[in-house]
Amino acid sequence: MNTGGLVFAVGRKCVEQYKTLGAQAALEAFVRNELDEDELIAALLLRCRRDLHAIKETMSLLDEYHRRGLIDTNAFLSAKTEVNMLTFRSNVPRSSATPRTQDSALEQFSRGMME
Repeated sequence: MNTGGLVFAVGRKCVEQYKTLGAQAALEAFVRNELDEDELIAALLLRCRRDLHAIKETMSLLDEYHRRGLIDTNAFLSAKTEVNMLTFRSNVPRSSATPRTQDSALEQFSRGMME
């Protein structure tokens, strides 16, 4: 399936413009409040789906940014859970550590890919 023209809207911005960002650029945009949590997760997932080798870098940077206090624990756990779900292609339900009332970014992304 060709996803080149995919426009995946999350929150207040369109993630299309972030799909070429590396994990560090997406995290920096999140730290500057240019992305909200869902947009960060969607941007990281788009990057990891395009290049599965980026998953290791993404996980490492998430850990680093959390240790340095640049992202809060909820955003860290949510992003890490989503990337892990992508990595292991797991359908394991979210843990109670990352509660959300909305569909996960991965679920939204997957639905967008099928449309």
